[in-house]
Amino acid sequence: LEGFPREIKILPGTPVASMSTASGSGLMLGVAGTPSQIVVISRDRYGSACDNGGGAVALTFLSVPDNAIVPDVSFTDHGNGTYSADFELVTAGTYSLQIALGDNVISNMPVTRVISAAGPSASGTSLQVQNSALAAGTVGSCTLVVRDEFGNRPVYNPSAAQASFRAVATRGDRSAAFSSKSCSSREPVGLDALCVVNNLDGTFGIKFSFSQASHHVVTVFWPIRRPSLAVILR
Repeated sequence: LEGFPREIKILPGTPVASMSTASGSGLMLGVAGTPSQIVVISRDRYGSACDNGGGAVALTFLSVPDNAIVPDVSFTDHGNGTYSADFELVTAGTYSLQIALGDNVISNMPVTRVISAAGPSASGTSLQVQNSALAAGTVGSCTLVVRDEFGNRPVYNPSAAQASFRAVATRGDRSAAFSSKSCSSREPVGLDALCVVNNLDGTFGIKFSFSQASHHVVTVFWPIRRPSLAVILR
């Protein structure tokens, strides 16, 4: 027939939440403080991607870890049927979240997302002393509690490579300095010595014993330097 064949363009219909989809790093396992993104594609009832914007897309956290700092997540409408949001979570733990288009939840929701602790940070790691005033020759100890910059403690993984660090003790008059060695929790520590114990739970113990009555300053290096800890021997 005259005028044929003829090209016909089929346009997508109106967006349907139950057919619309989301993807991106913001729906997967993550690390505290790492930027992530979610991209939502609005689709019609047949699953075809819509090519117009104007929809109201919102993210809701259904459950979060205790004391979690939850960001206000807003989506950018790109005017072509897609919407994106960039955000980061800083509290380690398990989150449950869902995304809605208009008044209805989109497909494959809710999503569970697990955030793990970031790498060790000097600002988050603390050195706790059990006894800062000792008699000369007695054994004292302190504990290094490893955290990231957001205060998250890592989950101990026995199959992962274990962290290590060293501690150095300096006598108050700087007449002597002592470096640590690694040891087990049952191994004794000698005079004028330090011993570092991996407690296998994200903490490390430092045992020490000094022969002279004086101020001693214990400094930890691993792989970050912590503020010094003063130990007084009487």
